[in-house]
Amino acid sequence: MALSLKVGVMYAKQLAVTHKLPIIPIHHMEAHALTAMLTDERLVCKFNDHFSLNFPYLVLLVSGGHSLLAVAKDVDDFLLLGTSLDISPGDCLDKIARRLRLSAIGNGIYSQIPGGMAVELMARTSKNPTAYPMPTPRSVNRDCDFSFSGIRSAADRLINRLEKENGGVISMEDIASICSSCQTAVTRLFCRRLQRAIEYCILERHLPPSVKIPASSWPTPRVPSNPDPAAAALVLSGGVASNTFMRTELAKVATHYGMRLVAPPPRLCTDNGVMIAWNGVLLHSRGKRLECDPSMIDFTPRAPLGKDIRSLVSEACIRIKPLPVARARPPNKNP
Repeated sequence: MALSLKVGVMYAKQLAVTHKLPIIPIHHMEAHALTAMLTDERLVCKFNDHFSLNFPYLVLLVSGGHSLLAVAKDVDDFLLLGTSLDISPGDCLDKIARRLRLSAIGNGIYSQIPGGMAVELMARTSKNPTAYPMPTPRSVNRDCDFSFSGIRSAADRLINRLEKENGGVISMEDIASICSSCQTAVTRLFCRRLQRAIEYCILERHLPPSVKIPASSWPTPRVPSNPDPAAAALVLSGGVASNTFMRTELAKVATHYGMRLVAPPPRLCTDNGVMIAWNGVLLHSRGKRLECDPSMIDFTPRAPLGKDIRSLVSEACIRIKPLPVARARPPNKNP
């Protein structure tokens, strides 16, 4: 990664000098967080006008390399509420997919897609999604940080046991049930951390006053087909964010607090050039980060996202009433 960034920055500097143009440094994760401002269907596309996706909003970035929960206050102003303490959710699901050898199932149809997507598709085929419950990591920690290594380790132990009991072979039904349980565990962790993040932001007034803690956590909220465009937003982005099961459950949490879920289309959830260009447009329109001296530009392989206030979230010690997370079910063929 560092070598690729170095080459890219060198090339950008040459172009800037040759054509006498300024360079706009872009933070990769900020670009993910701002993509929804481009793709939100209610967007008024005028650079200095009002967007329907207004600041501040909450953003959850989940990918193969990152897991971040933050408040976006402006195009270059973020508050970091939580991050992954070990592996990323994408890495967790990819390793589980490899351990289950999903790429060899169904004449190799799963070999053409990422491991996380293969886990999602296998989970939909499970007839018994509650067969092998997985733990919820860090459930006693009242912060917004994530940990996924425990889910991966629990899955490894379960797979080893089933292989030992069945002569090295795991049935398709068990594979589907394991995928369902792992996906549910990852989603449940996201939902609980998201709930605490929202309640912390309500306490500290980091979100609009329309976001409120309901009097009761039950029943599970129904996500409206046409959410209020004026409602505060939860932006979901990153490669793992294309998981439809996770989107549905996170949308329920957002709805519970009077928010709406905004997510770019899957093709813009993964790394892409559009989000980088759009971030540049937003910064340029506000006259920010316009560096005219190319010699002042350098790269950082892993730059922090905004101001880190994770310790303040932990000190607030907020106890939540977790909303229930559904189990993955096969799509209804007769709607």
